Amino acid sequence: MATRTIRPELAAPWIRFADTLARMQGPSTEIVLHDLTNPARSVVYVVNGDVTDRKVGQGVRHLVPEMLACSEGDFIGPWWFRYRTKLIRATTELIRDTSGDIIGALCVNEDVTDQEELFHSLQNRLPGLTMTILKKDGDTAGLMKPETKVESNDLQSKPDSVRKTVFRLICETVAQEGYVKAKTNRDVRRRLVRELQDRDVFLLKGSIEELARLLGLSKVTIYSDLDALRRTYP
Repeated sequence: MATRTIRPELAAPWIRFADTLARMQGPSTEIVLHDLTNPARSVVYVVNGDVTDRKVGQGVRHLVPEMLACSEGDFIGPWWFRYRTKLIRATTELIRDTSGDIIGALCVNEDVTDQEELFHSLQNRLPGLTMTILKKDGDTAGLMKPETKVESNDLQSKPDSVRKTVFRLICETVAQEGYVKAKTNRDVRRRLVRELQDRDVFLLKGSIEELARLLGLSKVTIYSDLDALRRTYP
């Protein structure tokens, strides 16, 4: 297991729970604790990190679409994704402070590749069985995908705490690149835009405007960057 300095609201109850859950589930289950007040380096505690190679100091991966797909409560999942050759079953519990703001997340990633192989074996005997096939690294199921068209009202209905978390991620990512460089250097700005796009930040209505505001640029500039990136990385 790996750890770094953790805020008290996360440390006492959630690390103990992560350790207990890891002992119950065994080495094929990875437990990742996020501090979402620092989303660019949100991972603060990891048990069994070799399942998807999660390490302390890394940032969020799938949490933005997870939070947007969450309609009720703070428990998200299960959903599945392909990591290299492994099939991963993932769930997430959002963690709030006493004010109701999202401050963290506990992510559970279980390697279910063995169960997948068993299913295929049963499928040969029982042809009526079906399942969604995730063939390549990065494929997902059971989670809203970036290309999914979502009406703006759906996103506007999300709690303020979700928006705050996503906007905090934007601020952190911009700060890493440097505000001046991101504003004046097109290559730096597009690298920044691509990183936010890869994290599905732009699924949230208002995120492009927020990024433009932080950089002191027009939203047209950010849209132009996105168009250029789509042509370069279709």
